[in-house]
Amino acid sequence: MPDPVVESVPFRLPDLGEGMAEAEIVRWEVAVGEHVARDQIVAIVQTDKAEVELPVPHAGTITALGGEVGDILPVGATILELVPDVPITEPASPEVALRPSTTQVRREGSPVQAAPPVRKLARELGVDLEHVAGSGPGGRVTAGDVRAAAAPEAPATRPEPVPGDERVPLRGIRRAMARNMAEAWRTVPHVSLFDEIDARPLLDALHAARELSGSDTLTLTAFFVRASVLALTAQPLLNASLDDAAEEIVYHRAINIGVAVASDDGLVVPVVHNAQSLSLRALGDEISRTTTAARAGGLRRDEIRGATFTVTNFGTEGGRFATPIVSPPQVAILGCGAIRTQPVVDGDRVVAAPALPLSLSADHRVVDGHHATTFLDAIAALLRAPVQLLASDE
Repeated sequence: MPDPVVESVPFRLPDLGEGMAEAEIVRWEVAVGEHVARDQIVAIVQTDKAEVELPVPHAGTITALGGEVGDILPVGATILELVPDVPITEPASPEVALRPSTTQVRREGSPVQAAPPVRKLARELGVDLEHVAGSGPGGRVTAGDVRAAAAPEAPATRPEPVPGDERVPLRGIRRAMARNMAEAWRTVPHVSLFDEIDARPLLDALHAARELSGSDTLTLTAFFVRASVLALTAQPLLNASLDDAAEEIVYHRAINIGVAVASDDGLVVPVVHNAQSLSLRALGDEISRTTTAARAGGLRRDEIRGATFTVTNFGTEGGRFATPIVSPPQVAILGCGAIRTQPVVDGDRVVAAPALPLSLSADHRVVDGHHATTFLDAIAALLRAPVQLLASDE
C-alpha cells in the first residue's frame, strides 16, 4: 500500500497577545525549500509592542512564504506553508484557526452581537452598532470595530506630489509608535501640570553620588526615577491602571518604571521592573543597560512590557516644557526638561541658578487635579532636597 501523500499545510500568524491585530514581517530566518525543526524560529515580526521571534509548530520542508519583508499581515493570515515530516490532523495554528480572516457581515434584521463593555464604548463614541460590521467570531462587534467606526475618515485624496519629495513607508518601531500615540491621544482625556525647581541641590547630589560611587552610569534620569518611586509609594493611585472594559482601577503592588528612550527608529520604552527594590546606584546601572540595548534594538520582549508608570527625560534632547502622552492603561507620566540657568528666587534675593522644568500628564478619568498636584509637589520636593534619594542608596 503506497504511503499517503503529505500536502502542504499553512502556518498562520498567531495572536501574540495584548490585543494584537496584525504584525509586520521584519526578517525571514528561513527560505523556501529549507527543512525546519519544530519550534525553529522562522521569522521576526513587529507587533505594536515589540519585535517577536516566531517559531514554527511542526517540523517539515517549507514550500511557500506568506509575504515579503515589510508586509503587514493580520492575525490568522498564512505566514508560510510547509510539508510536514509526518501527517498532521490538527490545524497548524489551532489558536488562530478559528479566527475569521475577514470581517463578517451581519444579516439584515438579525440582532447585533456585542458585549456590554463594547455597547458602552459605542454609546460613549456615538457609534450606532446597527451600522457596524463585526470582525469577531460569528460577526460579533469588537471594541476595535467600534473605534474604527468612530475614527474620522481619511482624506479622500493625498497631497499632490512635488518634485524632490520622498515617501518612506511607516514601518517598524516608528509605525508602532505612531499608532500607539494616536490611540492614547484619542482615548485618554489628558490633564497636564507644570512646575519648575531650583536644581542646585540636585546637581550637587548627582556630582557627590558619582564621586562617592565611582559610577559613570548614575544620571539625572536615575534621580527622576527614584523620586517617582518614592512619590508613587505615597500615592498608589498614580501607580494604577485603568481596566476600561471592566470599569475597574487596578492598583499595582510592583512599581515598574518605563523610561522613554529616543532611538534612530523611533521612541522605545524599556521598563525597570520592581524599581521600588533598587537603590539609586542600581537604578542607574539598570537604566544605562536598558537604554543602551534599546538604542541597539536589543531589548527582549519582557523588557518593554508591564510598565505601571513612565518617566521621560526629554531634557537630554534639549526640550524644556512638554505635555507627555499617557500610555494606557497607565494613568500618568512624568516629563523632565533641560536644566538651564535663569533668575531664581532664593529667600529674599533673585539669583542666577539652574532651573529644572517638570511636567506631569495624567488620565483625568482616574487622576483628579488634587492627586495630580499633590504628586507633582512631592516629586518637586524630593528633587529640591534629594537627601531622601541618596539615603536610600547603598
